[in-house]
Amino acid sequence: MTNLVSAGSADEIREKGMKVVQIGHAPVLVLWHDGAFFALDNRCPHMGFPLHQGDVHDGLLDCHWHHARFDVTCGATLDPWADDVDGYRVVVENGEVFVDPTRPERDARAHGLERLRRGLEDRLSLVTAKAVIEHFDAGIDPVEQIALTARFGATERERGWGAGLSILSAMANVLPAIDEADRPRALVHACSRVANEMADQPPRRPLPALTGSDRTRAGLRAWFRETVEVRDEDGAERVLATITAEHGAAAALDAVLAACTDHRYADIGHTLDFAVKCAELADRFGDEPELIALLFTSLVPQLVRMERMEETSAWRRPVDVAALVEDAERRLPDVWRDGADGPIDEDVLVEILLGEEPARAVAALMDALEGGGSPVALAEAVVLAGVRRVLHFGTANEFRDWDTVHHTLTYANAVAEGMRRVPSPELFRAVLDGAMSVYLDRFLNVPAAPLPKASEGDAAALLAAYDGRSQVDEATELAWGSLTSGGTPAELLATLATAVLREDASFHEYQEIDIAWRRLERRGDCAATRLNLAACARWIAAQYPTPRAREQTFAIARRLQRGEPLHEG
Repeated sequence: MTNLVSAGSADEIREKGMKVVQIGHAPVLVLWHDGAFFALDNRCPHMGFPLHQGDVHDGLLDCHWHHARFDVTCGATLDPWADDVDGYRVVVENGEVFVDPTRPERDARAHGLERLRRGLEDRLSLVTAKAVIEHFDAGIDPVEQIALTARFGATERERGWGAGLSILSAMANVLPAIDEADRPRALVHACSRVANEMADQPPRRPLPALTGSDRTRAGLRAWFRETVEVRDEDGAERVLATITAEHGAAAALDAVLAACTDHRYADIGHTLDFAVKCAELADRFGDEPELIALLFTSLVPQLVRMERMEETSAWRRPVDVAALVEDAERRLPDVWRDGADGPIDEDVLVEILLGEEPARAVAALMDALEGGGSPVALAEAVVLAGVRRVLHFGTANEFRDWDTVHHTLTYANAVAEGMRRVPSPELFRAVLDGAMSVYLDRFLNVPAAPLPKASEGDAAALLAAYDGRSQVDEATELAWGSLTSGGTPAELLATLATAVLREDASFHEYQEIDIAWRRLERRGDCAATRLNLAACARWIAAQYPTPRAREQTFAIARRLQRGEPLHEG
């Protein structure tokens, strides 16, 4: 009895039917119904509305705000979108009602995973947010929730891998590099985007591997490229499942990238980027080969349906840039050297890539490769050229053209990451494709915006700039100023992540943050990294602000999960 909290006279509560008492930070609703006393948290778990303003009938407490119904004996809801409300033990002694203030004990890990599963399946963004926050507040490694979401995304959509899983991969990448307060936000955004992408979609039925096949890895790779070429989805899936099972994730990525690069700049870069994001996500599940296979085979629908840019007029006229790549491809067997890691003159090469002569750009890349230049370094040069296109983007262009330069940068980044993982002459074709996309984007730099100059800036000023519409030049200068006035690239990256995660971000904004993080991780604090961060700041400034509805949902979920007041007073 010493730990119990008095709720008052039993006669008083019987007469009134209910009473709210404060127990610590929690308002608790004590009810008299069907000849017994019950106690529930007075905050509706859906949006925090005071439950004492509802009514009780037939053993159910109805919340008047969104009409969620709760079992008064335990707090469980008939409406899963509302979530369950906590119940408390009640003791009646000598005509007085007491409430046990001990919050119901539960396994935060198991409860958070089950909650997340329900949130994903029913597209309940508030439930999803509470599940993620529950794990973060308990100090639980987010990898299990990432795995659950990855499995859901890989099986619940017949079309397989989509932007949602790429966002999940990107946000999982950047978690350690962003502010601690933004980490649950990042995962909530990702999980919710996966759930939304599954809406009203038929589920995927994965096909098995070719059991007992003795075909070599090279032979399976050739089969896979052929099945993708003729758009044979079932055949491609079974072959890729076999490659993954027999030879692992690296072999699967190698096969997928070879099939991607059999055609020019497939799906404006999305297909290859999806493949690399798949590999990055799969890195987290090394002890779950079945999940890794699910992820890789989910790429197949995208692969067999990909748009082949050599079939478009932009890549054929007035300059046939597809033919330039195809001509260079014939030289690749003679100039490719496994393990080549020689230096290149990146600054000179970038200026050639930004020029008006696509043939010269292809020749420069091939000559550097033949001279022993590192394929990774050459891929990085294309990334930097893509960064420059964003920095020089003229604001007189149409708004949708921001996506054009973004796609080139995203593709170049994915090619560089793929080259680090599974270098091959087939993949080097993608380096050339990226260079041609840089060339095709040249008109978006007319007139070219100047590179940022030394100035002053800080995180607060940059975030304030994002509160205004299209503060593109201002944000670029503030971001650059934060670096030239003593700030570090890591600090600027964290600020840019905050700017994205407080908004109703689109797919591309998550990609921009991931690219900026990856380039910082790969190259450290150097001129190329700083330009990339400034380009990221410039690009996202064009997109904001938004209504920030997701941030409102996250804030409500956090306050509910932590028992903070919402409507009291």
